[in-house]
Amino acid sequence: MRCVEFQAKASGKTFFSAAAGDWAAVTGYYRLIEKPDESKVAPEAILATHRARTEQRMRKQATVLCIQDGTDLNFAPHPLREGLDEIGKNRNSKGALGLHLHSTLAVAGDGIPLGVPRIEFSGPGDEGPKPGRWLRGWRDVGELKAGCARVVSVMDLEGDIFELFAARRDEDGPDLLVRAQNDRSLGPGGSKLFEDLHGSPERARMDIPLEFLSARNSARGQSASPGPDAGVASAALHWMEVDLAVPENLRGEFGTRPCRMRAVHALEDRPPDGAEPLEWMLLTTLPAGTEAEARDILRMYRLRWRIEDWRRILKSGCKAERIKRAAAINAVIA
Repeated sequence: MRCVEFQAKASGKTFFSAAAGDWAAVTGYYRLIEKPDESKVAPEAILATHRARTEQRMRKQATVLCIQDGTDLNFAPHPLREGLDEIGKNRNSKGALGLHLHSTLAVAGDGIPLGVPRIEFSGPGDEGPKPGRWLRGWRDVGELKAGCARVVSVMDLEGDIFELFAARRDEDGPDLLVRAQNDRSLGPGGSKLFEDLHGSPERARMDIPLEFLSARNSARGQSASPGPDAGVASAALHWMEVDLAVPENLRGEFGTRPCRMRAVHALEDRPPDGAEPLEWMLLTTLPAGTEAEARDILRMYRLRWRIEDWRRILKSGCKAERIKRAAAINAVIA
């Protein structure tokens, strides 16, 4: 589409500025994004060709990581804000208006971006529990995996949802690689995930580069994290097979059969003075019985930060202003 060409060449500008006086292009662009909601010009339709091309690129790869993540598009400063939802509270406890964007970024095993096969918006009137979008994203990855040797669905802490592990237990879906947030009960013995990992013997060591972690804006109340010159974290590695027990409140839906997973734990046990130690507790359905396999899982999880880069470009570089349709166009550009 011509609108993509214009915007990609001047991603930091509005489309009006990027078109540089091409009034036909400007008129066509705003007609496109101002279409009524019931029209066929929906974000899914805008992404359809890009999704097909992404699938083609995926088939040429031995390993593809489909990274899921969510973010909020804050449109509080804009004068036209109809149809938006309260997406969070700022430091003064005032609600900000916007939309939640849940997306999947596909990258090759070496981290090269392959495309954005799926984006999902939620706003006022959208129904369904929070686990729904993570499950929908995972099942969508299953539709994309045909022809690829290995497809892994990668998620951060928010993806630590038992419903997702149970779905992988019961369905023939893509592998999971999720950072653990919940200290889950294990098997019939009643032990806990974090305690067992911390108490297990060190099995190897790994130097984990930290240049991929972005410095955060402490003025917004966020904790600082290592920036481009953060160096390397020397981490102790632990790994084991675990059986995640079904929570009591979900046994009516999922029964009592546990979910067999592999846990890989990396802990920076000698951090620099004053630095927060790096610690990842990862749950995966990938093989993790050897040091090489554990290292490969950690290497794959490091690539999760690709979606952080993409999201930063989408929100800051492309300056999505016409919400859903503009965000769908800018998602491809980013």
